[in-house]
Amino acid sequence: MPGYRARFVIKRKKGVLDPEGTTIFEAMGKLGYGYVKNLSTGKIFDIELEAVDTDSARERLKEIGQKVLSNPVIEEAVVVELEKI
Repeated sequence: MPGYRARFVIKRKKGVLDPEGTTIFEAMGKLGYGYVKNLSTGKIFDIELEAVDTDSARERLKEIGQKVLSNPVIEEAVVVELEKI
């Protein structure tokens, strides 16, 4: 079975507070980085998996993202890279 490498970005859904992002953003302003106009935090996961084909890999990754890597109530999991290895 072919192998695939994927990169997930987990970020908060629009409208959900990001206290860590707010704290970092405020600190950046105080440290002289006032030209930064927005900042949000998230997580990145790199995963290698086996799947029959790219579509199957995407389905497996979607399930992993929703059931394991994120809290779907407040976060969204997005596969930003997928490559066959």
